[in-house]
Amino acid sequence: MIWALGLLVAALAFAGVSAPWWWAAFTRRSALRRRAANVAAYRGRLEELESDAQAGVLPAEAIEATKQELAARLLQDTQAPAPAPLEQKPARALLALVAAALVAFAGTWYALAGSWRTQALLDLARTNPELARAQAVDDEIVRLREQVSARPDDAESWAWLGRSLAGRGNYADAAQALGRASELKAQQDPDLLVEEGEALAYAQNRAMAGAPAEKFAQALALAPDHTRGLWFAGIAAFQSGDALGAIRHWERLMAQPLPDDTRATLEHSLAMLRERTGVKAPPKATARAPVAPSGQLALKVNVSVAPELASAIAPDAALFIFAQDPAGPPMPLAVQRLSAAQLPVQVTLDDSMGPMPTRKLSSVSRWRIVARISAGGTAVPQPGDLEGSVELDKADAGKPVRVVIDRRRP
Repeated sequence: MIWALGLLVAALAFAGVSAPWWWAAFTRRSALRRRAANVAAYRGRLEELESDAQAGVLPAEAIEATKQELAARLLQDTQAPAPAPLEQKPARALLALVAAALVAFAGTWYALAGSWRTQALLDLARTNPELARAQAVDDEIVRLREQVSARPDDAESWAWLGRSLAGRGNYADAAQALGRASELKAQQDPDLLVEEGEALAYAQNRAMAGAPAEKFAQALALAPDHTRGLWFAGIAAFQSGDALGAIRHWERLMAQPLPDDTRATLEHSLAMLRERTGVKAPPKATARAPVAPSGQLALKVNVSVAPELASAIAPDAALFIFAQDPAGPPMPLAVQRLSAAQLPVQVTLDDSMGPMPTRKLSSVSRWRIVARISAGGTAVPQPGDLEGSVELDKADAGKPVRVVIDRRRP
């Protein structure tokens, strides 16, 4: 549609530029045709008068007077001035039409290209980056809805629509979209099943019983060591009163590389459940640092706080350390949550710590590492949070990276 409009404007513009040539030729041809018709009519009338004279229908004086009148009219027609090369009124009207078409074309292009929305988002990001991110996600949801409407069998579009809806807290619609994506897959995807189960649980106030628990069970049937599947299946069993089931899932999860805070939470929960059920803990394996599984990329991050900000840290503040794609969406590729009281601290970020199964640390070649201290304990940045960041690429991925928390968010 936009290209057809552009071609129309181009045709009008060409017509306006070339008007001095084609308009003059058109008017001259019209004048010549009119004169030729007058001459032919004059000759025909003369022939009629000659016939009348021979037949004696009209007196000779009347015929001669009529001939002189016809000759005068013909002379007046043939001696009329030539048309002007280009009359002013048609030129002005044409130029006005071209100008109006150009304005309409530019406005339509600007609106369809979304330039004004992009600029508005950039302006908003300078004053309220979180609101700008939320608006960008809303725009993406609109785009994805149009995409799945046009291509209802596109599983990936349905999956991204579900994730975007979940990111905005619309869990019921997110579960439907993720379920549709799962149905369209040629083979069941454990990641999608876990995401659908999580959305279903959040839609019913984090209750895992029923459909969410079924989705986690289906995922584990396909991938018995699925990290998030084991985590949520354990919660579902715990909520339903199946302590032994929760122990079974979480003990299997404990055998995997986990962030320190997740491991500590699991150990506490398992100790409580074992005391309640009388189940003995399995023999302890040799202590090991949380490292990435073989073949996975891992980033070691040393986090400290600038001396001038140390006194501003609240005792119960949370510390978030995460990696982002500098050229992509703000969703973290890997994240850890600790207590700010643990600073300075070294952590390892790897593929197992990503909130999105399809967006992993190893899927990009450059990262922004951010360390943020949140007094309110929320992952959403707030004014007054203390923050530090650094960027690195794969060439530096094997070395520990140092992040200093040295600024306060405005």
